[in-house]
Amino acid sequence: MSKKKHEKRKDKRYRVLLPVLIQSGLGDEYATVVDISLSGVKFWSKRPNYNPQSSITIAFFETRVVDDKEDNPEKKLQHHQCSSISARIIAKLKSSDKSERYSYSANFHGSIASEHCLREIIEDLEHDEQSRG
Repeated sequence: MSKKKHEKRKDKRYRVLLPVLIQSGLGDEYATVVDISLSGVKFWSKRPNYNPQSSITIAFFETRVVDDKEDNPEKKLQHHQCSSISARIIAKLKSSDKSERYSYSANFHGSIASEHCLREIIEDLEHDEQSRG
């Protein structure tokens, strides 16, 4: 699949709704990633005071299906926090709805390792896209 002519991003972006933990000098907060790629994210936050160029870390969550017990065939979902990825806020936009939600774009910096879970998330999204299409 070729990139559209107006697309200037290096990495393909996917629309998602993923919970993440954002850590910064302002404290910790759970937020929602709405757009993801190997180079960065767009996320929603109730916090109005992340400024462009602010450093943050972002921790994704890995979900695993596990057996409850051998004598109980039910499966359970287990959520595991992945290692945090360093990122920098590059843009801030206030949402137009009345939820007092803010939208931020952030680029990752440094290397992405397997313990960050980012590559696995992207691979799952690519697989889902190929399955649909």
